[in-house]
Amino acid sequence: MCIGDTTSRSGGSVSQSTTTPSSKSIGSKGTSTTTPVSRPSLRNGTSFRHETSSSSDSQASSRNVLNAEMSKLGLYGRQKETEIIRNCLDDLVKTGKNKLLYISGVSGSGKTALAASVVDAVNDECGIFAIGKFDQKLRDEPYAGIATAGRHICGEILHKNSTGKMRSGLSFEHIKKTIIEKVGSELVTLALILPEIEDIVGPVSDLFSEGSEQEGDYGASKERLNTAIRTFFRTVAAFFKPLVMVLDDVQWADLPSLNLMEVLITDDSSTNFMLVALYRSNEVNDTHPVSKMIRSLDEKQEDYDFDTTKIEVLDLRVGQVEEILVDLLQLPNYRTSELAEIIHRRTGGNAFFVLNFIEMLKNKKLVVYSKREQSWVWDESEIELETIATDNVVDLLKQRMKSLPKKMQEALQLAACLGASFQEEMLSKVAKDYFSGQEDRPTANQISKWLTDGIVQGLLKMDSVGYRWVHDKVQEAALSITDEADLKNMRYQVGKIMLRRLSRQELDHALFVVVNLLNVGIGSDMSSESAVSLAELNLRAANRAMRLSGFEVASLYTDTAIGLLPAGYWKSHYKMALQLHMIATNVHSVLGNVEKMEAVYDDVMKQPDIPLKDRLPLYSSMVESLSGRDVGRALDLCFDVLEQLGHGIMRDGRKLTIYTNLNIVKSHDKKLDPNLALQLPVMEDENARAATKVLSAMIPSTYASNKK
Repeated sequence: MCIGDTTSRSGGSVSQSTTTPSSKSIGSKGTSTTTPVSRPSLRNGTSFRHETSSSSDSQASSRNVLNAEMSKLGLYGRQKETEIIRNCLDDLVKTGKNKLLYISGVSGSGKTALAASVVDAVNDECGIFAIGKFDQKLRDEPYAGIATAGRHICGEILHKNSTGKMRSGLSFEHIKKTIIEKVGSELVTLALILPEIEDIVGPVSDLFSEGSEQEGDYGASKERLNTAIRTFFRTVAAFFKPLVMVLDDVQWADLPSLNLMEVLITDDSSTNFMLVALYRSNEVNDTHPVSKMIRSLDEKQEDYDFDTTKIEVLDLRVGQVEEILVDLLQLPNYRTSELAEIIHRRTGGNAFFVLNFIEMLKNKKLVVYSKREQSWVWDESEIELETIATDNVVDLLKQRMKSLPKKMQEALQLAACLGASFQEEMLSKVAKDYFSGQEDRPTANQISKWLTDGIVQGLLKMDSVGYRWVHDKVQEAALSITDEADLKNMRYQVGKIMLRRLSRQELDHALFVVVNLLNVGIGSDMSSESAVSLAELNLRAANRAMRLSGFEVASLYTDTAIGLLPAGYWKSHYKMALQLHMIATNVHSVLGNVEKMEAVYDDVMKQPDIPLKDRLPLYSSMVESLSGRDVGRALDLCFDVLEQLGHGIMRDGRKLTIYTNLNIVKSHDKKLDPNLALQLPVMEDENARAATKVLSAMIPSTYASNKK
């Protein structure tokens, strides 16, 4: 039994009950259900017609009705699609068998609203509905969308605990203890992308030490992270049944995230989990990573215990636009048909565009309410003329935002700089400094009011984590209110404010956002000191990205950092330069960028004053890279390094030398008591230890050389 009120808390994204589904189960193992559907019309919606009881009430209704309807559009008349999703959920609750649901369609077609149609049903079961969104401007940030969903999950657990909405017999302490036991020391790894886990389990540094991590063992780092996230989700799903995770704009997901999605849905130890992937069909072709992931999971479905369902959401037809107008304006079809054709022609039937276009018609008084006729009236010819230049939804949204108070516009721009989602506290910190010195500087209460107005205006949504834009086009419009030069300066200023105002821990959590904002300012009048400080931040970001297996973004950060260092940096900033070149060598090796890797490697080797111990990690990376493409060169490099270490081996007659030494080892092995071997002292000679590593690295190349 679920205790407490189960009203939806997803920022008003759903407030209408869903259609009662049939009992038929969708998507049995080994099969996929693909359902192409068009966007049906609003039905039984809130009337757009004014009531006559009060003039002020009438005006308020006129202002807000379209905003309310815009957030609900995806749920009206979607009986077939809602039933498919609800049947998937019902079967998940009944059997525990994991579900994978793809919802595709163009931008603005209503994919998110459709996915959110099961929020109330999930809450009724005391489950968790979490949504994460991949941000186009942060598309290289590793696991960004999954991390957002993870924050949502942590927020929901805390919310259910604080409001008494836990399942009967379930305690927060038991959940906390189980997460610690199941995830174990990998909580340290999990906290890298999900610091909010500490709000549940406490500081992970008090529970576990970071432990040692083998230099350059990035494959193991990735596996540890995948294991940590998979175990966390599995544990949460065992307590909050079902766990539904929606990942929006998957077409912008990084490769590690797509790989992790496969890991999560193919986890046969997990139950009660539904993964819903939303993506733009017009941006995903056959060679896109999302298509490759879908094909891979289709092939794996026979071997793993999960069901797959696919839904395609299409644009509105003219008749459906007409039905929306009938419901909104409370007028018969023959009165709205010509207006519907104009709207469809201007918008192409895109649902998000349609609603914003109707809002624009009302704001421009091209559609007005006549008290004399007690009806909405308009002139088709005037609408045709006045809207001829309106060809995209961003322009419409910009027009709407420019009608807002000037300071509210700027506050929304600051919020847009923070990303697809943000927290009020962070925005208030940024706004306080950004507007510092201005007479009309907004207060924290004013910021809060503007955010509330943003929800009323249909620009923002709020959930247990914070605020998010209702659509990336709204965020894009907010950023494009001003010209490119002013926006660039604003983003740079926001980055500087965050760097100045955030604690080290807060900065660590928002590191990628801050560094990306500050990097916008590169090329302007930046002092040498500021450039070096920014290089250090890029180095931190590169290290973080490497630990999260985000090799491509790590490459960008290292390149940026090296470019920021002053001339003669090997002398003035030796330690930082060495670290950057080591990361760059590793990352280019992993990515297979041979030419870039060798260029970085050669740059280090040309420096005469770099000691051997500092060169060894780069030698190791180069040997590993060469082993797969030039074994002779790899072996030669190993021999050179061994000679530098004082442990040279004969280069001629390599095979004879190796066999001779192998026989010597075997003869000693026969005489050596295993128990005595365990008591031998640890090797302390640094050169001998390094030589042992080099010999180890030689094994693959030696084997390959002998095979040839």
